[in-house]
Amino acid sequence: MTQYPQVILAGIDFSDPDTWRLKNYLKRGGYKALRKIISEKISPEAVIDEVKNLHYGVVGVLVSQLG
Repeated sequence: MTQYPQVILAGIDFSDPDTWRLKNYLKRGGYKALRKIISEKISPEAVIDEVKNLHYGVVGVLVSQLG
């Protein structure tokens, strides 16, 4: 089985009970790709093409690709 980098869970402090709160997610860069898509008016087709072209096949990598 292919091993993929732990992009989605990177930097999460599992011992902190507030780690799953929205404010903490935003501090870690949450929704960064979505904000870029909206602010730069990237078309839905371009977003879909980017996701299809990802080698890792995980949405979390989209953040690093668009960020």
